Amino acid sequence: MAIRVRLRRCSPNDAAAVLKVIDVETSANVMEPRRIPIENSFQYVREVMNDVLSGIASVVSTVHAIVLDVHHPSVPNLDLIDMPGLTTAPPEHKAATYAVLE
Repeated sequence: MAIRVRLRRCSPNDAAAVLKVIDVETSANVMEPRRIPIENSFQYVREVMNDVLSGIASVVSTVHAIVLDVHHPSVPNLDLIDMPGLTTAPPEHKAATYAVLE
């Protein structure tokens, strides 16, 4: 499942982080977006992502993506996409992993 991190610079009053899972084709939310505390967020983000992934049957998903939107005054405007397993996928997931790229 692709993970998209979207960083956006904003005023200090508007700082927020939101984690959601979307349908790749429609961009519709698959789950209710979850607001994440900015302070000490690393552990919280990992726990929420594990919760999301535990509810999905396949290890490799071509129809869903995890999106983390971070608005903060000290980040640049930048989009990052992580394709987990792309280079280290076990042989039994190879075809599904490469299908994500097509």
